[in-house]
Amino acid sequence: MLKSFFEPKSVAIIGVSKDFNKIGGKTLRFFLEHGYGGEIFPVTPKYEEIAGLQCYPDIGEAPPGVDLALIMIAAEGVLDCLNACRERGVKAAIIFSSGFSEMGSEGIRRQEALRAFVTESGMLVCGPNCQGMVNVEKRITATFSNSVDRSHLISGNIGLITQSGAYGGAIFNAAQEKNMGISYWVSTGNEVGLTAVDFMDFMVRDSKTQVIACYLEGLRDVNKFDGVAKKALRKKKAIVVV
Repeated sequence: MLKSFFEPKSVAIIGVSKDFNKIGGKTLRFFLEHGYGGEIFPVTPKYEEIAGLQCYPDIGEAPPGVDLALIMIAAEGVLDCLNACRERGVKAAIIFSSGFSEMGSEGIRRQEALRAFVTESGMLVCGPNCQGMVNVEKRITATFSNSVDRSHLISGNIGLITQSGAYGGAIFNAAQEKNMGISYWVSTGNEVGLTAVDFMDFMVRDSKTQVIACYLEGLRDVNKFDGVAKKALRKKKAIVVV
């Protein structure tokens, strides 16, 4: 179910920047520096090219069927962007943008509109207000976290799932500093679509991951978590939760 999310063969970066110190620029730079092997489609009306890559003014002009869209635009434009992604055949999206339920009544309204979109469309959506995902073995750095701003990433058998992006980045960074290999790290944010338990289920099934480390602030579906935990027990995989 989550293969196109964790192993995208093509990525659109919507809201990309030429400034490699900004969020949109960091994300592109990390893909380039870590040697991502798929196609990258920068989406912005500001430039014709960045780092030798053709830019597209909007996702509707990009090639169809992109596996993963990374969305880092103002909150009020995110729902329209998701609709455009669906029309273009995008399979999954990570919403870095903040300005949703963490920002009061107007943000809550925006988030419920996103939730309705996810329910109706069936698109795989992570976030909003998250720091993205890293598949270490495949060198897929779909994040703006400074924790991957290093020359080499150490792959291993520990999967990391955090509802806090900042805390997750700190854990990922500490693990890399101590030569502890990570298979995946995903920051789930406000969980308008995919939840921490969905990612646990993927990692329980994943042959590379033997230990699943989680930082949770709450569970939407305790019964689903119980089912995934029992599946992990049968497979002799540990889930460690803070």
